[in-house]
Amino acid sequence: MFFTAALAFATVVLGFATIGLYFGGKNQLELSRAAEQRELRAYIGHMAVPFDSRLIEINGIASQVSGKVKYFDMNYGSTPALNVSMYIRVVPDQAPSVLDSELTEAERQMVVQIVHPKQNVGRIIETPTATSVTDRFFFYGYVNYTDIFGDRWRHRFAFTYDPDRWRAGGEAFVAHGQYNDEQYLGRDPEQT
Repeated sequence: MFFTAALAFATVVLGFATIGLYFGGKNQLELSRAAEQRELRAYIGHMAVPFDSRLIEINGIASQVSGKVKYFDMNYGSTPALNVSMYIRVVPDQAPSVLDSELTEAERQMVVQIVHPKQNVGRIIETPTATSVTDRFFFYGYVNYTDIFGDRWRHRFAFTYDPDRWRAGGEAFVAHGQYNDEQYLGRDPEQT
């Protein structure tokens, strides 16, 4: 009788231990999957903003008068970014006091099905004034994309072109302090 009671007690203890191991293993598996997704997913981020200006010669003196601004992002992740779309708004002079979080369909610059790792995505930006190296303007926007795990992301960017800084030998494009970041947009409805 004591032997049967001891065996029953040991069985109950082993049952609880098995349940504990099951939930511990399940939790560890979820943590491993989350770490895998963080390491392997696509990461769209800022690459470069060159000003491709045109040189003209006036009275034998070369002068930069006009050109186009090119904005580039890159996939810094380990897997492709899917359903990539870029939106850009350009405003003259300074940054507005409030930057819209949603831009219009007319401001959508491009749609790319896949941006592979280390591949860039970019656009020539049309400015609201005659584009020259002396025009000050501000542009902002975002790139929406889906990672291979079905999550939607938004990389936001915002820069001021300041010709005075450029003439003083500094960087012409100054990043906006609060808008350059990444946001999680939730699960892609097409992949759920």
